[in-house]
Amino acid sequence: MSPAASPRRALGALALLAAIAVAGCSSSSKAATPTSAPATTVAGSPTSAGTTPVTSAGTTYAVGSRTVTWVDTSRPTKGDANRHIAAASSRTLPVLILYPAAGTAGAKPAATPDAPVAAGKFPIVIFSHGVTATGPAYAPFLAAWAAAGYVVAAPTYPMSSGVGAWADLTDYTNQPADVSFVLDNVIKLDTTSGDALAGHLATTAVAVAGHSLGAMTSLGFLNTCCGDPRVKAIVAISGILATFPNGGWTDPPSTPLLMIHGTADKTVPYKGGSATTFAKLTTVPRALLSLIGASHVDPVLAKDGPITDRTAIAFLDLELRNDPTAWHQLPAYLATQTGVHLAVAGGLPKP
Repeated sequence: MSPAASPRRALGALALLAAIAVAGCSSSSKAATPTSAPATTVAGSPTSAGTTPVTSAGTTYAVGSRTVTWVDTSRPTKGDANRHIAAASSRTLPVLILYPAAGTAGAKPAATPDAPVAAGKFPIVIFSHGVTATGPAYAPFLAAWAAAGYVVAAPTYPMSSGVGAWADLTDYTNQPADVSFVLDNVIKLDTTSGDALAGHLATTAVAVAGHSLGAMTSLGFLNTCCGDPRVKAIVAISGILATFPNGGWTDPPSTPLLMIHGTADKTVPYKGGSATTFAKLTTVPRALLSLIGASHVDPVLAKDGPITDRTAIAFLDLELRNDPTAWHQLPAYLATQTGVHLAVAGGLPKP
């Protein structure tokens, strides 16, 4: 769901989400108890992101932004006459890119259009929006990720964005391929002569992330339908495992996964969503941050957004930079917050 979605839209979206979600997911809207699955600790270093040099964690940057539009001519858009969206033989994807910029970092990150890129090579995150939203709708939330040294590309999907998009939720099955297409084009920027990001992308340090329907999209990268070997980590906020054509969950890849979910989520219920996913994906290194009493959108808004940002950045540092410093600092930080619970399992290093 969009961060600004109305209760009526939320109810319509919930009905459709329930229809397309994996069988057995709860439809309860009551606050749930955080999962009590045992945590697992492994010794040694975190997962390596690859051989591309990555600028070290720990620096805070100014934030720059740019918008590009990429068209995938290999796949169609079905269209929706009721929403005045014409069917097309291609898929058009406007993409907001936030990146670490040169200059003085602000106390509250905000993006400056076309600001000069900071020195260094930065990991890549493709972030998927919720239904009715757009990529730019999450810019205030994602600015912290760019300020922490990540290049974040946030596409706007042709069918799941904008007013009335809950009627076209099933187009989420096409969105993992959209993500891979956007990733293709972001990576190309690293070797595009004259592009501002040329030489600044750590092209083997890649994660996908998303909120709500975008979390479903990102979780698709654990499904046999949609895997992409370039994806080294997944962040799923207020999400749920969903069915995909020609795919299954019998043997998901061991891509590290961070889930963040409010226990009072009435759109994608906690028990049927992230709590079930945490219990189901037993071979996946994973963590679940439960936000006690939080709603569907609280994790990406002012109420809990800073907690989500800090946890996600620590996880991305761990997996894409091979730097566990912020991850090990999480318990002390979370202890200062009210109503949070972090569970770790499947071989993910314990904070």
